[in-house]
Amino acid sequence: MPPYVYKGCVEFLLQPLTHIFNLSISSSEFSSVWRTTKVVPIPKVCNTTEITDHRPVALVSVPAKIFESILHEQIYSQINHFIADGQYGFRETRSVQTNLASFTHTLTKHLDANLQVDVIYTDFAKAFDKVSHNVLVRKLKEMGASINTIELLKSYLRERKQYVFYKNTSPLFLCSSGVPQGSNLGPLLFLVFINDITIGVRNSIILLYADDIKLFRPIAQNSDCYLLEEDLHALVAWSGVWVNRSVYG
Repeated sequence: MPPYVYKGCVEFLLQPLTHIFNLSISSSEFSSVWRTTKVVPIPKVCNTTEITDHRPVALVSVPAKIFESILHEQIYSQINHFIADGQYGFRETRSVQTNLASFTHTLTKHLDANLQVDVIYTDFAKAFDKVSHNVLVRKLKEMGASINTIELLKSYLRERKQYVFYKNTSPLFLCSSGVPQGSNLGPLLFLVFINDITIGVRNSIILLYADDIKLFRPIAQNSDCYLLEEDLHALVAWSGVWVNRSVYG
């Protein structure tokens, strides 16, 4: 049913949906029906026919999105203080604009002091699709998420199925890794997965918007270049450990 039906019938649907949500929480079981996702490729650029130029956006059922919103609020309150300060993606009071404002403020300060600032931009290809479920659960535990929350999220991730709709509908297939883009929980879970990428960066400033990273440092002498390069190697090392593990299990 489309969203407007739920909105128009809220007085009749509120009680049964609340009962279903409470059952799901008490049993730590996310409905298998809600774990089936329709994926629609959205082009990143105009007039493209290349599949690599499309972003796979997940369309989930309305009850699932409502339930995910409730879970998001609770999980976010548990783990927000563990998320790296340099992360500006999918967080309250933070955005692309505040990320840019922070970067511009720091950049201007160093330029006013007649210092060169070197900036490295990085981005992971298909980042949301490469999240290992086992690794994600492990990192949730390290962040102090409650046992009930972890069990419910394990159910949310387990045996997820999806199909692609583009002109025609593809057969269902099993998703052994990744978190769904377009869902309410997917972006938050991705922040958990990528959060410790900042730990190895000791000499430079790092700002993130999800997986989009700006790594920068004022350059006063040659040794500053080496320190920036050292931090870049730390990002590559993190990628080798966690992203490869996500792809290969």
